Amino acid sequence: MHQARSFRAGSARTQALVVAIGAAIVLVLLALSGDAYLLLHAGPPVLLVAAGIWAAFWLPSLEADEDGVVVRNPLRTHRMPWSAVTGVVVDWQLAVLAGSRKVTVWALPREARPVRSYMRAGEDVTATSATAVAARLITEELESRRGEPTSGEVRTRWNVVVVLVLAALAVASVVSLFT
Repeated sequence: MHQARSFRAGSARTQALVVAIGAAIVLVLLALSGDAYLLLHAGPPVLLVAAGIWAAFWLPSLEADEDGVVVRNPLRTHRMPWSAVTGVVVDWQLAVLAGSRKVTVWALPREARPVRSYMRAGEDVTATSATAVAARLITEELESRRGEPTSGEVRTRWNVVVVLVLAALAVASVVSLFT
């Protein structure tokens, strides 16, 4: 692989920005109303929605470089060396196969076509969507590495900051609704 590539769904990022701007407007209007009770009770749920949309739509990505593939999903990040990657599946969204594991890529949903595609090294992918481009890039890289040993460990870690922020806002939202 000559250069690192990063993939994200552009429309999802736009949706996340719209929600963030909407949440900011709501919070500013609540603050300008001068009603602290209303701000304290409506603020946490608004922030929870904004943070949840950020985690689900802004954060996810797929990165491919010389070392392998990194899949960033809302709650977990998966690092897969090329030696562990065995293929990709495009069903409702892109998924990277690593042996018996199937890691779904939240960042790359499938375009709105009723086609199910399985791509392994050597197969032709001609579509131009970001999902298809990412699938093609991975299959081409696998083809160029054909004959190399297929081993390696997929490392998965929790996105602790995201989980803690969402949990804290969920607790604050429940408390604000019942006080």
